[in-house]
Amino acid sequence: MSLPTWLTQHGGANDYKHAFEIIRGKDKPLTQRPEFVAKKEQINYVSPDVLQGAKAYDLNKCPLFRWMCTLFPEADVRRVWDMYNVTTDSKGAAVYWYVNGDGKICHDKRCYYGEDGHRIKTLPMSRKFRIGDGYNEKPYFGSHLKGEVKGILEAEKSVLLASLFYGGIWYATGGKG
Repeated sequence: MSLPTWLTQHGGANDYKHAFEIIRGKDKPLTQRPEFVAKKEQINYVSPDVLQGAKAYDLNKCPLFRWMCTLFPEADVRRVWDMYNVTTDSKGAAVYWYVNGDGKICHDKRCYYGEDGHRIKTLPMSRKFRIGDGYNEKPYFGSHLKGEVKGILEAEKSVLLASLFYGGIWYATGGKG
């Protein structure tokens, strides 16, 4: 940002001409700065019908689901995926639905996995319900579940595995950032 721009936006100059007069020392900035008013962003939520529709996809299309079923009984894997609102899509991605403590669906996160359960990093993670469209609330993954939380992990996949292996409720941050 240039100095004249900063002066007009934050330094009390009325316009560019006034900003240059301030820079040259021929004038002083206004003694009272205009009040900064932050824009309040609207938060959108995903309709529950979208999640219900996503639950209709066959989980066996998702390589991560199939891989977890080689480690744990399929009924247990289905129970945990349902508990955490994990679905798949037509391309076989694991779709993690972030639901806040009030039960409102904030957004989705789609990741692709290979048959070995490892994420395919050449296929980027994506979201259908994006921040730029107002879906900007970011709760912990699993924060809709009630009860004592055993721990907070980084990845959603780790939460699913911890819940299957150790039991209980786990949260994920959804990334190290």
